[in-house]
Order: sequence, then structure tokens, then C-alpha cells
Amino acid sequence: MKKLNPRHKSLVLYFDQKPMFEVLTDEEAGKLIKLILNMDVEPNPMINSGALKVAFAQIQNKIFENDQEWTQKAEKAAAAANTRWIKENERKFTNGEIGEQEFFETRDRLEDKMKLIN
Repeated sequence: MKKLNPRHKSLVLYFDQKPMFEVLTDEEAGKLIKLILNMDVEPNPMINSGALKVAFAQIQNKIFENDQEWTQKAEKAAAAANTRWIKENERKFTNGEIGEQEFFETRDRLEDKMKLIN
């Protein structure tokens, strides 16, 4: 069962998804919007209407794709930032700007962050 990344606070709807809304009644379109906006809580809801189920599934798939793509980008950015911080920490220690204790504490903290990313 797929779930959205809880750190993400937004989603994208595309204009090519407009036809899915146009085939629905106004009431169904309203229900579709509520289902989409509730995906962070219930990503796989029970839907009785066939048209609503098809429309939601297509939009849901795109939202999951976007969520996965942005999660990967965020992880790469975090890893790159940590790598820079690790190198900066090593530079400061080598140049005598920080002491051994601060160097090792910072190194351990950054390495722990890298483990979480990977």
C-alpha cells in the first residue's frame, strides 16, 4: 500500500487531468477534490462510484509519482549538503579552527544524518 511522504505539504494537479473532472457531476467532482486532499490521511479510500474511482485512481497515480520524485530529490539534496558539511568540518579541524572534541561530535552527528538519508 502506497503512502505519501509525510514531510510533503503540497501536491500538483495538471491541466491534462481536467477531463476527469468534466465527466463527473459537480457533487462527484467535489467528492474527488476531498478524496485528493485527504490522501495524506487515507491514500487508498473505498470509493463506490465507478467514474469517481477511475478519476481518483488516475490522479492518485500521478500524485504518488510526483511524491516519489520529490522525495528522491530531497534525499539527494540532503546528502549533498551533509557531504559539504562533512568536508567543511574536516577543513576546520585541519586548519585548527575547531578542536578535536568538536570535530568528532560534528562528524558523528553528520554521519548519523547520512545514515538516515541512505
